[in-house]
Amino acid sequence: MTVGLALDTFRSALPGAPVIGPISIEIAAGEVLAMLGPSGAGKTTLLRAIAGLIPATGGVHVAGTDRATAAPEARGIVYLHQTPRLFPHLDVAGNVAFPMHLRGVPEATARSRVAALLDLVQLGPLATRHTEGLSGGERQRVALARALAADPQVLLLDEPFAALDPSLRAEVRAALEAVLQSARLATILVTHDLEEAGWLAHRAGVLLNGALVQVDSPMQLFATPANLAVATFLEIPNRWTRAEATALLPNLPPTATHVVLPAAAVQAKADPAGSSVVERLLPSRERPRLIVRAGQLGVVAEAPEGPLRPGDRVTLMLDARRASLFDGTGGRIPPR
Repeated sequence: MTVGLALDTFRSALPGAPVIGPISIEIAAGEVLAMLGPSGAGKTTLLRAIAGLIPATGGVHVAGTDRATAAPEARGIVYLHQTPRLFPHLDVAGNVAFPMHLRGVPEATARSRVAALLDLVQLGPLATRHTEGLSGGERQRVALARALAADPQVLLLDEPFAALDPSLRAEVRAALEAVLQSARLATILVTHDLEEAGWLAHRAGVLLNGALVQVDSPMQLFATPANLAVATFLEIPNRWTRAEATALLPNLPPTATHVVLPAAAVQAKADPAGSSVVERLLPSRERPRLIVRAGQLGVVAEAPEGPLRPGDRVTLMLDARRASLFDGTGGRIPPR
């Protein structure tokens, strides 16, 4: 593995901003790490510190070279803010060419590179358009092309979809996916959207109170949250106390005080004699889910293929092997 970005006991403690770290992590060239966390956890502060825009301590290695003391423009890192800041006096091509002009790239080479980058983000026909008339999605794609024009080795993306309405998100996500596959950069993508993280990222990290508490594949993050705080942040349904869970999972180990069970681990089967009752149907882009009342316990379950309505009786079938158990400190209990 070729390491594109490595942080070594990296820490930032800027007054008025969240304290970050210490964090040690390696991101391969061509890898995308989604950075997740609640508002105020320090995600933007972390990106700005890596880019050298605010003070930090520890190692920042870019392609094997420590750039911790380098000026922001000399780090080989580009930080892309969620709101694109384009130059209004330049057209689209001029915006993309700007980083190359700063580096003294020959005009013919710059023109060729601009054309290739605009094609990559599917904006070739807009090269001579001024930026005022661009849509939000087009502006974001121009900013992406301009970021690549700086020839970075590391790309830091701060919620690139946050300012876009749903109709534009797919457009920008497709362009970003093409950029990431083509450029082979070490990338950190800050996002609140777990679906976007799963779509674009190879790994996902959860930042809570400035600490990177878990890094895993997006699927593994949901399957085995490192602690109860991670499971709560990810909003994994069916988070129960021991007293609540024993009705459905009676054989819990004595140290387990909390149980988390994903909805996909609970199947509801229509059964007129069932002891549980459907309360609500939850629409979904894929398979719908149900809220089921099992005694005093509310359970989120996968809906069966056949139709169910509120008031219908069901039998619940749980896959206890997929339950995550936590002790009184919120720490994960290893499976027996």
